[in-house]
Amino acid sequence: MAILFATTLTISAQSMMEHALTQRYNHDTGSWEEVYQAIMSYDENGNEVGTITQNWSREQTQWTNNNKCTNTFDEKGNKLAAECLAWEEATNSWVKSYRFEFTHNSDNQKTVFLDLRWNEETGTWDKQRKDTYEYNADGKCKLYTWYKFESTSGDWMPNMKVEYLFDEEGIQTEQRKADFKNGDWLPSWRNIYEFDEKGEHSGKVVMHWNAKKASWTENSRWDYVKENGKVVSSNKTDFVQGNWNHSQEVSYQYDKQGRKIEKLSVTKTSRGAEDHLMRTRYVYKEAPDLSTLQGKTAAELSNYPNPFDNLTTIRFEVAEEGRLQIQLFDLQGKLIREIANGQYMPGVYEIGFEAGDLVSGIYHYSMIMSDGRSISRKMVITGN
Repeated sequence: MAILFATTLTISAQSMMEHALTQRYNHDTGSWEEVYQAIMSYDENGNEVGTITQNWSREQTQWTNNNKCTNTFDEKGNKLAAECLAWEEATNSWVKSYRFEFTHNSDNQKTVFLDLRWNEETGTWDKQRKDTYEYNADGKCKLYTWYKFESTSGDWMPNMKVEYLFDEEGIQTEQRKADFKNGDWLPSWRNIYEFDEKGEHSGKVVMHWNAKKASWTENSRWDYVKENGKVVSSNKTDFVQGNWNHSQEVSYQYDKQGRKIEKLSVTKTSRGAEDHLMRTRYVYKEAPDLSTLQGKTAAELSNYPNPFDNLTTIRFEVAEEGRLQIQLFDLQGKLIREIANGQYMPGVYEIGFEAGDLVSGIYHYSMIMSDGRSISRKMVITGN
């Protein structure tokens, strides 16, 4: 344990998504089952510097690692690169997988996205894909083009492009996609956006190009229901054999700050089968969340890095002399370890924490004061 310094911290109020959990509804058991989750971590500037994704293993009844990405930013907050590792079950370790690189113009707009894949044999990053972005005078993207790299010729070859159309007021009215085939651009699909009497976006019609008839045909449409300017539900219907059939409904819930906290998708299946239900719930990181604290008992509790493989540092501040405990719990609330227990003077402290034999997954650790008040945080172990 090391006492670094004692000072008053200035915390800026900000909100960042730190956890997204996707679940599937099991009609047989009448319950929701975990499918996929993403955990994000941030630096002091609010930049998302790390992301880990995990899949739920029914056989192992635990989360299994998928990908882990580390992001870098410039001084303006523009993302420069994202280097990602994939979890390899055979070696029980993280291995290099892919890398994204980004280029921005003087207006901090993304102009180039480069997709690189790790070549284990050569020990180099191989070019895979490149996206370019062009903007209009209003700073809105008007053209997005996707190129794929031909290793034999060493050239970037166009693959597809999307054009964005706007009206005189700068409102997007249409989106058109074309595929590059046999040396020519061929229409693929287009989205035509609809608006209500207030001029708000109320839906879209998706049309596909019929090459045989050389004309556009209606394929599907989305209708939106809004409350307080936010979409609370969207309904999809598909045009099949001359009839419009309801195929999907997506609903959204928001918190008091207008942040999306849940997405529920209901997809119609074949006749006689149960609807396919998926939902994703979003949790946001407050800086800091002191809802359980009153007065000046504590001002900070965090750990870095987070997520981490085996070693992390828990950092906490004590404003008043007193006894406190720091305890680690699993998601079921079971006490796993006691990290600290003692009398502390005012100051900022750091404690090294080693995961040891703890399995990978999400844990909660709490700092408990002598008067019973507490503050909790989430830590994510990825390496075991």
